[in-house]
Amino acid sequence: MDKIFILMSHNLSDDQAADLKRMGFVPVIASGELRQKCGRIDPKAKRSDIHKLAFEVLEEAEAAGAAALMVMGEPSLFANVLKFTNLPAFVATTEKISEDVEQPDGTVIKKSVFKHVQFRLV
Repeated sequence: MDKIFILMSHNLSDDQAADLKRMGFVPVIASGELRQKCGRIDPKAKRSDIHKLAFEVLEEAEAAGAAALMVMGEPSLFANVLKFTNLPAFVATTEKISEDVEQPDGTVIKKSVFKHVQFRLV
């Protein structure tokens, strides 16, 4: 099975892990340090800062022996990662399922669940 480098803000769901396995991939999760850096990108960051971070993502993916990528989060980071690699990249798609839950006092709480649908090749 090929390795897919995963950089996202949350852990893979069971459905996502099963889908990757079905696709022939073994997930390699980005380091905590890289996840933290990519999850806290300063909105005032310069283009050169994003380029540098994109190269850090690709260096870690290469060191892990990844054959593919899934980089979620800040759009300009994702775009720059794609610009600097030939590895196939995937995005996770979800379906939002919302439910209104009426409370005993008559108020309503909206509950939303995001259910994995597929990984789409970019």
